[in-house]
Amino acid sequence: MNHNDKLLYLKALCKTKGDKKVAKEIADGIKYLNKKTGLGYTYRADTKPLNPKEDQIEGKKFILKFCQEFLDYAVDYSMIDRVEDLLHPQE
Repeated sequence: MNHNDKLLYLKALCKTKGDKKVAKEIADGIKYLNKKTGLGYTYRADTKPLNPKEDQIEGKKFILKFCQEFLDYAVDYSMIDRVEDLLHPQE
């Protein structure tokens, strides 16, 4: 999964699809990363799909394609938190 795919995945998780504030925050974050790291991430504003049904199917395929990787990351992250709690319990 490249970085642009991760950005698309995060954007897909956003519940307010047409929210201009969210789109602006994503664009500003990408500009900031480009300035600081020089990696050259890209972001394109949403455009209305030519075929909404096909676009919806492609979005679902994308999420399913990377679902296992995301779940692996989530489980690893949860395990690390749990181990940290066991090693360093809060008083």
